[in-house]
Parts: sequence; C-alpha cells; structure tokens
Amino acid sequence: MFRNSYPLSLFGKQFLPAYYCLCCNKKTEMASSVTASEKIEPQFRYLMELSDDLILTILSFVADIPLEEQDYETTAGISDFYSTTTHILPYVSKHFYSLLQGDNGEDAVGGGQDVFYKSGLIRLCKNDPKLWKTGLQKLLLAPPSATSSGEGGNNNNNKKRKKKEHRNGDNSVASNNDDSLVTGGTATNNNDQIVTAEELLEQLIQTTSSPLMTKPKLYYTNYLDLYKTILDTQLRLRAPIFYMPDTINLNRPIGLHFFEQRYRILIHSVMQPYPNEARRGQPLKEVLKNMPPGNNKRNEYPKFIYAHASPLQKGSPAVIVEVQQCLIHPNGTADVVLLPVQFVWLEHIWEAPNAGALYFAQARKMNAESSSQMEGRPPFMTFY
Repeated sequence: MFRNSYPLSLFGKQFLPAYYCLCCNKKTEMASSVTASEKIEPQFRYLMELSDDLILTILSFVADIPLEEQDYETTAGISDFYSTTTHILPYVSKHFYSLLQGDNGEDAVGGGQDVFYKSGLIRLCKNDPKLWKTGLQKLLLAPPSATSSGEGGNNNNNKKRKKKEHRNGDNSVASNNDDSLVTGGTATNNNDQIVTAEELLEQLIQTTSSPLMTKPKLYYTNYLDLYKTILDTQLRLRAPIFYMPDTINLNRPIGLHFFEQRYRILIHSVMQPYPNEARRGQPLKEVLKNMPPGNNKRNEYPKFIYAHASPLQKGSPAVIVEVQQCLIHPNGTADVVLLPVQFVWLEHIWEAPNAGALYFAQARKMNAESSSQMEGRPPFMTFY
C-alpha cells in the first residue's frame, strides 16, 4: 500500500507541490526538486485548498493502519504495527499532524485519524474476516467485560448486562452458534439480512443496543478505541507456554506426556476451572456439554500456547492449542490430547515466579496469509 509504493520523499512531491516545510516552517516549492529519474504521476496541486474533511477523506484511501500491511518473510510479526497513519502522515507537515490529532476542532474523540481507522477496519474485515469481522461480531454478541486498558465502552452498561445475563442464565460463548455469526465474510440475522462490516462498526460506535440482538450492548466512542479493543480482546492471548520444537499442522491432534515440574504446573492451572471429570480422562467435549448453562467455561476448551519453533523469543511463531482430553496421574504427570487451532506471533515472554521455569507469553493471532505459510514448516528455520 502506501508504505511500499508511496515513499515519504515522493509523497510531498505528489500531493504538496508548494507547502510549508516542517523543519524550517518556510514555504517550499517541492515539485521543483523532482529529478528526471523520479517519474511520478500527475500531481494534484489543489489538495491543500480543500477543506480539512475532504483532505482526510482523500488520504483515507491511501493511508493504512497498523496490521494492514504485514510482511511475513522480513518482520515475523514484530514490525506489523508500522503504518502510514502512525509513522508517515504525522511527519509530512504541521497541518497534517494537526489534522490527525483532531486539533482542527473536530468532535471525534479519536481525532482526524479516526477516519483512517474506520476505513482501515473495513478493509481488515474484508481481507481477513476470520480475525477482524468475527472479532466485531463477538463484541456485538458478548462485549468485553471491563476493557481493562481503558479503551472505549460504557462500564455501567456492561455491569447491568452482566446482572441481566446472570438472572437469565445467559451464556455469551454459546451465542457463537447464533445465525448472525460471521461466516465467510458476511453475517446474517434471523431475517436473512446481509450485514456488512461497515454496518457492524456503526452499531458499535453509535448505539447502546444492536438491531441484530435484543440484549444491551457496550458501545465505543471512536474507531481507534474499537480497533484497540478488538486487538486486545479478540486477537491477543496471554497464557502459559509449552516449549518443544516440532512441525505443526492445524486441526491435527497431538498426544503428549507431561512429566517436567513446570508442565505439571501448566496443565494443572489450565484445567483447574473445569470439573474433576476433565482431569480424569473424559473427553472435554462431553465434559463441556454437561456443565451448567451459567458457567462461562461451558463452550470454551482449556487452552495454552505451544511454542513449536526455535528459538523461543519475541517474534517467534507459536500455536494456540486446545486440550481435547486430559488424564492427570496421582504423581502429577499427565497425558493429554491437544488440538492446534491458531498460529500466533509471540509479542512478550516472561518467566512466572516460583513455577519451576514455566514461561508465559502474550501472543497475537496471525493473519490468514502468514498462517498458511506456517503449516508444516520445520521448527528450526529463521522467522525474523
């Protein structure tokens, strides 16, 4: 996108033939410095004569947001947060910086960049619906409980919703089977109405209740906060790590025997919220089916991070695995059947205190393209 085909040195020459230099604050004829070797398209010399709203709208067609442009071979998920919205446009000129910060008197809490995040979210939902559009749908069906990092939302509405669901025996995870769940890039409700990503965004931003559902919903004040919430609550996972280099394929079960002390602690901790039958060899599918409707773990398999690639460090790939069956022996060792369900990038790694060198990680789900390239890949290849 902008990052690959619109270098910053050419951006000003493309759109700003005469503008104030950010460094010296003097008017500069930028177009006159174009060399013969720099062949650029015909310029639009009247960009800065347009209103601020029109400028932002025009730029939204070429400005990407973090995670839109991901280069699997060179960044390994580390530099995916580089974008024109965050790393280029604010430095083009003082006026652009003011527009992005909302210093022009706009009402949007997210500033002028909110226009870019709205367009970017729509593109992300279109290009990778499994992650982003499904994430939007899950926020509509079951909004995050507290938005701990402070992004968007009305905590009072959320507390009322929790009380109502508790009285009604509602299970937010079970609603994943609702007809309005995103499948293949579109969503439908009971009236077979096609719901686009833009409509889903508008429901979360503008209203406290969704026309798709009857339950009250948590809402967000701007698209930047909504973007952060999807990223933190739907695309990221914090969990303990099991580390053993191996070749992994999604949806192909793995049988393991845990005997190290740190992995005994791991399996005990992830299985602790579930009934005793789950630790005695009964298939988790049957255990979950028999759990009471009010239990928030009813439709959620125990999961942790399987770090299958070497070395174990920031930027390495890993995979989220769900425990399908678990038998914990009296001596604490365990036999487990795991199902790899989602490749991830390791963002942060730390050692848990007093846990026998057990490590935890924050991981972010890979997009579809990166995930497909990880299938069956040898564990000792370089990923960064």
